[in-house]
Amino acid sequence: SLCDSYAQMLLTKVIPNVEKEIGRKLTSDPKKKFIGGFSSSAACAVNIAYNHPDVFGGAISHCGGFVCLESGNLHEIPLKFRMTPRKDIKIFMYKKNDKIEIKSK
Repeated sequence: SLCDSYAQMLLTKVIPNVEKEIGRKLTSDPKKKFIGGFSSSAACAVNIAYNHPDVFGGAISHCGGFVCLESGNLHEIPLKFRMTPRKDIKIFMYKKNDKIEIKSK
């Protein structure tokens, strides 16, 4: 999502609950903390890392769906990156070839 509500849920609810469950704090060093996802959640992960470099040192995007959706125009994320100053984050992107090989007997 392009809005910050998902990021705020992660930062204020999910991460504190994970820390409580495991009985210890996660690292506060953003260079050691990445966020990732598949398809549209990969685009969300990239957006969250970009907007919160103080928390996440980067994002892992697996087949990131940077497309126009009802919930937000995820295709605007790359444009936003080009229009704003660089941030100290790493983004790893992976997309498999769309060709599917079907073997018959």
